[in-house]
Amino acid sequence: MGLVSKVMKFRLLLKIPRGFLSNGIMRVQTYYNKSSASAVEGSLPALCRELRIEAHAIEKGLSLPSVRKGFGREKIKKILGLLDQYIAKGQYTYDKDAFLSALGMVCRYVEEAEHYDCDTSFIDLKKYDRWVHEIDLKDYGTAQCVRGGGYSDFQTLAYSRHSVRDFSDKPLSVEKIKKAVKLAQTAPSACNRQSSRIIHVTDREKCEKILNIQGGAKGHSITELLLLVSDLSLYRFLSEMDTPYLDSGIFLMNLLYSCTYYGIDTCPLIWDDYGEKGTELRRILPIGKNMHVIAVIQIGEHRENSVHAISHRRPVEDVFIEI
Repeated sequence: MGLVSKVMKFRLLLKIPRGFLSNGIMRVQTYYNKSSASAVEGSLPALCRELRIEAHAIEKGLSLPSVRKGFGREKIKKILGLLDQYIAKGQYTYDKDAFLSALGMVCRYVEEAEHYDCDTSFIDLKKYDRWVHEIDLKDYGTAQCVRGGGYSDFQTLAYSRHSVRDFSDKPLSVEKIKKAVKLAQTAPSACNRQSSRIIHVTDREKCEKILNIQGGAKGHSITELLLLVSDLSLYRFLSEMDTPYLDSGIFLMNLLYSCTYYGIDTCPLIWDDYGEKGTELRRILPIGKNMHVIAVIQIGEHRENSVHAISHRRPVEDVFIEI
């Protein structure tokens, strides 16, 4: 960054009211102190975070269009090390589900090892016999993708939604996508501001570039994309800084359900619109001045005989807190 550019950025910073700047610093401090970013390596919060992330990486790998023979060896080794560290702590009341979920994925990996030509000679499941009986293997790994659409009740629809990573090349009907977006517009928003916008990208070359910038879709099929953006011009006050994300999050989940209802498979991907990623994206697409990108969604129809990650959910007792 040149000196002139740095000076211009500094001048823009000086124009921001002091209250906004102090609030921003406070938010960073709060996030750092309350998240596991500040957790000591090897502590229970750090262990459970890594167990969940690494276990998902194995499950995701099994759901990709092309699974590399012998994949996952180093990640499984890391998971085994984390499991042993968790056991050594002896505090099984702390997020035991993270421990069991990771162990479940190790068991599934061993079960499917022969199919993927994986060496499992280094895995000794007997040392985990005490906990294996608490695991139901059908909750881990992958399951066959099923063609959706036209659900008669919400429970069936909700349990039918899964993130798909193996898509066919068949283009989607724009009218069907519009129907899904219109249905998603039933989502509530603060003061009915309806700040969410959807950008539909069909050019596969641009889609591939965007997915490469996002960085979390390696191995996925290249598909059409929906970009969920928020019109920040509809917000004003310091107390509303988180509101665009709340409004967009509600809209996003409604959109995923709407797509499922209309038989459109999806895979939502996180996006960081600050810094270089946001700059690179705007070299590809003309995104409005006040628009802030919240998420990227892959859309399409799953390929015949493809599978999706099951993605085990926490027990409801871990989520519902009664006071």
